[in-house]
Amino acid sequence: MVRMQDVDPTSYAAKAGIKPGMIVLDIAETQVATPSQFIAAFRTAKAAGETEVAMTIANEAGVQQPWELPVADAAQTGAMLGLTLALANRTVKFPHSAWEHTMAVITQVDPESEAMQQGLKPGMVVLGVGSTEVRTPLDFVAAVEELNKTGAPTAWLDVYDEAGVAMPTVALALPQDAAARRVSRSRP
Repeated sequence: MVRMQDVDPTSYAAKAGIKPGMIVLDIAETQVATPSQFIAAFRTAKAAGETEVAMTIANEAGVQQPWELPVADAAQTGAMLGLTLALANRTVKFPHSAWEHTMAVITQVDPESEAMQQGLKPGMVVLGVGSTEVRTPLDFVAAVEELNKTGAPTAWLDVYDEAGVAMPTVALALPQDAAARRVSRSRP
């Protein structure tokens, strides 16, 4: 099961009534246990040409309900570490012309998050997490999740401001329980 941490208020999910705290139990009758499985289910549906995905979601009271969400919705937004990102077309002011023509733009920053304390704000673009290129919000979510799996204590973000100027690398602590912590490593 995957708990919804953030829901972009402009997304189909928000308009349908999906809220932070709700839990996705399955997608297309296949259980999802991690954000990567959640993302993979939407990518599979998109590759198959489906326009909507059926899922079962439990609300805050634990009541399970069926939902249908457009496939494009999950591909457009992603949220972790106090950041909500949306898919946008890459513009010439951002470097890395060899990359695809999309980028992950920050649309919201949780005011209580470390991301806010580090100076991140809407309009900035995340182009990398550690050594992983970020072209979409889902790339961002998958990269952070992979760092969590390896026990990394920190996500190192390559961020550009609204004018396309590279910022110093931003380090955000990854949420971990004490049993999962491993020895700190230097930035990849």
